[in-house]
Amino acid sequence: MTDTNTKVRSLILTALMVVSVFGGSIAFAGSAAAANTGSGSVSPTSVDAGSTTEVTISYTAQNFQSDSSSDEVTFTLNNAEVDSVNSVTVTDAGSNNDLNGQTNNVGTNTVDVGFDTQNLATDGNNVDIEVVADVSFSSSDVDVDAAIDENTNGNDATDNAFATFAVSETTVTINDQNRDAPVDSVTVDSVTLENDGYVAIHETPANPSDGTPADTVIGVSQYFEAGTYSDVTIDLFSGVPGASFDRDSLNDGETVVAMPHEETNGNEEYNFVSSDGSADGAYTSGGSAVTDSAVVSYDNTLDDSTTYFQGQELVQDTNVEAGEELEIRYRGGDNAGQLVTQVTANSDALAVIDTSSLPADQFTLTDSNEDVSVDFEIVTQDLTVSADPTSVNNADSSTSTDITVTTNRAGDTMYTVSAENLTASDLFTVDDADADMDGFQIDITQGTAVNADFDGIAAGNYSLTFDAVDTTASDSVDVEVSEPAEGTVALEESIVSEDRGDVAQITVNLENTDSATLVVGSDSVNYAADVEVTDGDGDGTVTVNLNTFRTTEGPAAFTAESSDDSATATGASDYDSDATTSGPLAAADYDIVLQNNDNDVGVGTLVVSERSTDSMQLWTSADLPVDAGQGDVYDGIEAGTITQDNTIANQDEVVHQIEVSGVYGALMNEMDSDTTAEEALINLVEMEDDDTEGDDPFTLSATQAGNFPNSQPLTVDFEEVNQNDGLNVVADSANNTVFVALDTAGLFDDSETPDPALARNGEDLNSGDVEPADLLGQTFDVEFGLIAENTELADEGETVTASFTVEERVAELNDGDDVTVEAAADQMINGTTNVAPGTELNLRARASGDNPFLKTANSVVVSEDGTFSGTFDFSDASANTSFTLSASGLSIDGVSTDGTVVEMTETPTDEPEDTPTDTPTDTPTDTPTDTPTDTPTDTPTDEPEDPGTETDTPTEGSTPGFGGAVAIVALAGAALIALRREN
Repeated sequence: MTDTNTKVRSLILTALMVVSVFGGSIAFAGSAAAANTGSGSVSPTSVDAGSTTEVTISYTAQNFQSDSSSDEVTFTLNNAEVDSVNSVTVTDAGSNNDLNGQTNNVGTNTVDVGFDTQNLATDGNNVDIEVVADVSFSSSDVDVDAAIDENTNGNDATDNAFATFAVSETTVTINDQNRDAPVDSVTVDSVTLENDGYVAIHETPANPSDGTPADTVIGVSQYFEAGTYSDVTIDLFSGVPGASFDRDSLNDGETVVAMPHEETNGNEEYNFVSSDGSADGAYTSGGSAVTDSAVVSYDNTLDDSTTYFQGQELVQDTNVEAGEELEIRYRGGDNAGQLVTQVTANSDALAVIDTSSLPADQFTLTDSNEDVSVDFEIVTQDLTVSADPTSVNNADSSTSTDITVTTNRAGDTMYTVSAENLTASDLFTVDDADADMDGFQIDITQGTAVNADFDGIAAGNYSLTFDAVDTTASDSVDVEVSEPAEGTVALEESIVSEDRGDVAQITVNLENTDSATLVVGSDSVNYAADVEVTDGDGDGTVTVNLNTFRTTEGPAAFTAESSDDSATATGASDYDSDATTSGPLAAADYDIVLQNNDNDVGVGTLVVSERSTDSMQLWTSADLPVDAGQGDVYDGIEAGTITQDNTIANQDEVVHQIEVSGVYGALMNEMDSDTTAEEALINLVEMEDDDTEGDDPFTLSATQAGNFPNSQPLTVDFEEVNQNDGLNVVADSANNTVFVALDTAGLFDDSETPDPALARNGEDLNSGDVEPADLLGQTFDVEFGLIAENTELADEGETVTASFTVEERVAELNDGDDVTVEAAADQMINGTTNVAPGTELNLRARASGDNPFLKTANSVVVSEDGTFSGTFDFSDASANTSFTLSASGLSIDGVSTDGTVVEMTETPTDEPEDTPTDTPTDTPTDTPTDTPTDTPTDTPTDEPEDPGTETDTPTEGSTPGFGGAVAIVALAGAALIALRREN
């Protein structure tokens, strides 16, 4: 049995050895059959440097196995960028089966192509891959690599530089030529030559089937060294060595080809034509010449019923034969039909008409065959050229002027600019100027201006002449050029005083210059800075701010007050100073030296004094705007809407007026375009839960006053108050005053369950911990100061304090009594309140029942003494009508009282109106005259005046309307009337 087992074991071992040997052979054979590098190509094979070109990459990878895995080939384009992949196709090379090719990834210069080999018809078949992509080329040739990743067998392969894009650095661009006929030149927009050479213009086709390119050259540029050139104008049909021509100009609609040629024989002469193409041949890219083509069109063809400007050159190119004579005759008026001139067509069958000799009139062009009949009009182009200003400097500022062209010709017109003793091209830096044409030419649009800069031009008077290139229009403008006046600079104030820690302002006045230098400090004070001052807005003034708090930051302490100006500080080289201090600039006297062109022209002194913390006063306000400034605060104080008070009605504002100096530099340092004054102050205040505890220089607190056994007082969280829009900080550095307005309404947010902006023992309180009503009657002690340990601005702690009490808002009408008004206009009703002066309210009187009414007095303002009043018109109300008077807008509920309308009281002061004081004027006592109104002056007695005087002061028992004396006078008057009638 043992022998049998041993034999079996031996057979198994032998079999395993055989299998392992054959298995190893099979595995090795599999590796050999895995994917191998293949072959590929690119199209086009040549591209232009700097171009973005759509290219096709074709590649055949060999010997893939059919399986369910996804394989990948990565193409790398060295020295190029892949902008986008437009399409990917992957097929079985043997069966043309689609292998589901796709773009897996596109890198800067790579394309990863994935595909499935399970559709291969036979193991070992090749895979055809085609990628179409947009590629950007630089100036170097681009080798294309292929990296093959076969996932099944893990047999990867790399095929480096299987194809190459040849990048040509020679390029040419010519745009379509819209030109006046006859066209005997063209302009090449740009050409780049790898080596020295030329740009030739060829007829089309440039390589004809019945000739060579040498037969088609009609113009050539000058010799160019390698490089890039723009706006190259090339004359045609002349100047080509070895060529002769049977025409002088291009036809309308003809296509020309621009072709760069390389200098090959070193003689710097174009010999391509004379050598029959063997010398100075064309640059090629991808086996073809580098070219660009353009279509020529006439811009001055004579059109029927069209107006042209005198001086324009026109052509008739239809129905005209070479040598044919045409006639121009007057078309209307007294000279209708009269011959003006004859025109002979040239060898290119163009009738060229020079309109400069034609008067402004209407004409007809005809020929003897009656094939041509064109009506046209000639007018004169008006032209006026003006300059603003007409006087400029030739250095520093004010060197340029705007020149405006006013004309009756619409659109753009090319003008030649010339000036005696002046190169016009030195004045203009406009894109549409052309200094290579005949003279210096600028394309100017009707009514627009071009800028002429006379910087560096010699002083003198210049006349700039503008001649329209294609018409007879011309005009000149005179410009006076002067040397700039010598600049002067001066200090506005020789002594500038500021407290330590604040911002000192040094103002420099400049005339005929926009720059100066300030030197602040000296060796004696161990501080100095050079400040370059520039007047950017041209107002002749630059105010330099020196933040004495920021001198620890060096030159950053200096800024310009105006954002248009600049004040750039550096260390003072003369004093070996880096303009930096270890703390805020110390109290001392600092020299100020003003320099102009390195010459000392002014001196002054900056006096930095010791700062102080002085006092705090409390005011109340109804509603100081969040964005209020200094003017709003002082205007409110003057108007009585901000009044001194330490008892603050709930929801009003308590305004802390803190008299302190030396803190404004720190505030300004914190403030920027995104940081408000409120945030700046909070950032500088030491708070118990602040991450910067121990660093902040200020203390600001409001703490509940009183005794709190086993508890702690409430404290105001100013940061949270600010978040509730309840804080306003106004800094008045000129008066060393900071206003901190705390809106008591901001002690709680406006949520349904108000969250207090309060803390106890350093811990923020939550909704429900304190209610708004809990603050009524509470007093808060306010403290502001500087912490000596955190700032060098104070040698020891400095504080100022004040206290305010929050009380319930109250108000009453008519001292709490019922109101009685008369049924008359101008009935005034008064009230009193403890809310802040300036608060607006509305009063309403409302009656119901048989005689209802509703009367209002709106926008009633609480005065400085806490009173208010409203005026009503009850003249249409019935007596004995009861009404309710109420006040709204005070944020106080139930402010009302009862009222009653009573009869209007007759006042005796109105009775004189009923007294016949004018009786004398109606009494004809002046019998000798016809004018009874003069009678009183003729009557020797003053009787009419006495009764009138007596009626002005009614006495007890007098008769309403007439007294006894008046009655006697009336009887006398009647008697006089009767007597007159008898006469």
